[in-house]
Amino acid sequence: MTLCVDIRVVVPGGWVAFSYSSAHAPRPELGLEGDDDALYGWLLGVRHRFPIRLSPEHWHRVCLRRDVTGNSISLEVDGRTVAERTVIAGAIPPAGSLWLGCRPRDRPPGGVAVSGRVELYLFRMWADLARHGPCEDGTVIGWNARSWGVTSPRARQRDPALLCGERETR
Repeated sequence: MTLCVDIRVVVPGGWVAFSYSSAHAPRPELGLEGDDDALYGWLLGVRHRFPIRLSPEHWHRVCLRRDVTGNSISLEVDGRTVAERTVIAGAIPPAGSLWLGCRPRDRPPGGVAVSGRVELYLFRMWADLARHGPCEDGTVIGWNARSWGVTSPRARQRDPALLCGERETR
């Protein structure tokens, strides 16, 4: 599985890029968070610390790859693999809730204290471990506004300066 999202840190501090949990999970089954010291990937309730920082005010493409047969999870930032961890874990439960930019309201934090703010773009997921183009849409989850519920009026903004325009995402 490959999951990529473009992230720009707008306000330094703790932030959440995404969080996926099934109905009864006390901690994220899949997620990505960060703070001023590191990035944190969640896999089946276990938080993995990656000692890398994202430069504020710059867009970064961050990808998590979970290799089930190779028992590993890796983190890629701006096209470069920066960390890999050995993990032995089962399947991620289906039919959960995916939250972008925040944790579910009814879940205890268990991660970074959210004091910072990020902007997100092109959240996508593929069922393979391949490298995917910057504007290539996901096969499992794609970046399509019709697929997402917006919880805040400020959450959806158009920015013509972003790399992949509406016609370029494929």
